[in-house]
Amino acid sequence: MLQALTLCALSALTRVLAQDSAFKAKCLTFVPEATVANSTRHVLEYMPAATNLSLSDIDPSCTRTNQVVDVETCRVGLSIPTSNRSSISFELWLPAEWSGRFMATGNGGVDGCIKYEDLAYTSKHGFAAVGTNNGHNGTSLITAYGNPDVITDFSYRA
Repeated sequence: MLQALTLCALSALTRVLAQDSAFKAKCLTFVPEATVANSTRHVLEYMPAATNLSLSDIDPSCTRTNQVVDVETCRVGLSIPTSNRSSISFELWLPAEWSGRFMATGNGGVDGCIKYEDLAYTSKHGFAAVGTNNGHNGTSLITAYGNPDVITDFSYRA
């Protein structure tokens, strides 16, 4: 009996590992910039469940240095130039166990920080989720001073 249960458990584990491996392969071979015109990829990362994602490259005013990712997720980051002096950056998180639902996250105020806590929360609940920097980085809109393209990105393009 124990041997049969062990074989069942090993069989189930093998199927799970094969699924994880297939999702990882799909994630790492994804070419989003081929679909999103004029975009540049800056992140394509497979994140296993329980990943502690380091966010060392974001604006310090965003005050987030890491994010725990509870579920197996494919992280995609793109930037799209909207003019010769402005661009929009965004991240798309695709959970392995996608529910078929999509959620766009928001920032509030003049915030130009991608809300990683929102991306993690929505992905945990099966949503494909996207967040943007609203056309500028950080919690102030100082880059808009003398640059109407940043204002346009913030107002409606992002």
